[in-house]
Amino acid sequence: MPLFGRRKNISTPSCSAHGPCRALARLQVADLRRRLRPLIVAVGPELGADPVARPFDGELVVVLCAEAGADALIVPEHSADQWGVARSELWDWALANLRADRLNRQTFPSVTGDTLYAVNGMGWPGAGQVLALEHALGGVALPNGALVTLPTQNGLCAVPIRTAATLRGIPYLIQLSLELAAGDAAPLGASVYWYRDGGVESLNARLKDGNDARMMVSARFKEMMDRLPTG
Repeated sequence: MPLFGRRKNISTPSCSAHGPCRALARLQVADLRRRLRPLIVAVGPELGADPVARPFDGELVVVLCAEAGADALIVPEHSADQWGVARSELWDWALANLRADRLNRQTFPSVTGDTLYAVNGMGWPGAGQVLALEHALGGVALPNGALVTLPTQNGLCAVPIRTAATLRGIPYLIQLSLELAAGDAAPLGASVYWYRDGGVESLNARLKDGNDARMMVSARFKEMMDRLPTG
């Protein structure tokens, strides 16, 4: 099985074509509840004019979708009221379903001696698992959070932050993600994120001379860094 090989066909919400919107209209609330999932995608015309979405980072957004076999039906704002359910509850259903999905989880030793996790979906695309990372990593405690990349729509790489030495592995994580994204049909990039307590923020990390990384990080991340043991 390819490590990051699975993706969904996105059915654009288009009432002029009727297909996706008509398919959504046929779903009863109970059926919708079990089908909803979040999907991380690049901003583009295939999302339609008004998807139910949340910002993620730069050109990436999280869209609310209904699983329909090999397709992901994007839920548009103009039809989301038909079920009489608050948007916040729709998102809660989607995240609960995400935590129940089957995953292919592998671990490898990283260059800093930490554990590198590679996770991909076995049905629904796995990049969205960053929104429930403790579950995706098998219940691992993340008191300092984790470094995460989303090379493709179906996969993520994550390294729990244990010591200051963990951060020295960022250049390797970038290079690995670039290799995994190369040639993939749905690449998301090699940006490095910090996950902690359900939140995700970019570290704005860029490689310098191939072996070093320069970052522009938040005050919150700096505070966490200052408390880390040297390792």
